[in-house]
Amino acid sequence: LQYLNILKTSTSIRLAQLISIFISVWLTAAGIIHLLENSGDPPDFSNGVKSHLSYWNCVYFLMVTMSTVGYGDIFCTTILGKISIMLFILVGLAMFAACIPEIFDLIGTRNKYGGQYVKEPARRHIVVCGHITYESVLHFLKDFLHEDREDVDVEVVFLHRSEPDLEFEGLLKRQHTRVKYFQGSLMNAMDLERA
Repeated sequence: LQYLNILKTSTSIRLAQLISIFISVWLTAAGIIHLLENSGDPPDFSNGVKSHLSYWNCVYFLMVTMSTVGYGDIFCTTILGKISIMLFILVGLAMFAACIPEIFDLIGTRNKYGGQYVKEPARRHIVVCGHITYESVLHFLKDFLHEDREDVDVEVVFLHRSEPDLEFEGLLKRQHTRVKYFQGSLMNAMDLERA
C-alpha cells in the first residue's frame, strides 16, 4: 500500500501493520480451531464435533475469547482444541491487549493542524509561509484583509513547521472564516499538496 501511495504517513503505515497482525492472528487461529475441533482427538479422530463447527463460528468464538467476554455458547470439546485455545488465550490476549490500545492511540492522535485544505469553487486562496509569528500574521492580516481593498474574498492559508502558540491560536479562531493554518514544511511536497 505504501508503493501505491495509499499509505503516506508513518502513522497510517503502523496502523495498517497492527490491524493486519490482529486480523491475521485471529483468522489463522480460527482455522486451527476449526481443523482441530472437526477432526477429533488422536489416535482414532472419532470424537470430533458432531454438529460440525463452521469456520465462521470459530471466528466468532475466538473474538469472544479474545475480548474476554466468553459467552459459553461455543466451546472446545477435543483435547487438542482445548490445548490450542489455552495457547491462543496466552498469545491472543497478550496481542489483543497490546494492539488495541495502540490502534486507538494512533487513530486518536491526529495532528490538529495536519489536515488538508478544501478549496471552495467560488473562492480563491493564497498560501503564506516563512517566519510566521503572531505579530507578523496580525500585521499581514490587517493589511491584506483591510476593507479598503477591493478583493477581500480570498482565503489565507498559513503553512508553518510548528504549531501556533495560544495567542496565535486565538487569532486564528477569531479569523476562522478567512484564515486556515496547517503544520508542515514548504520543502515537503506532500505538505504543499495539502495547502
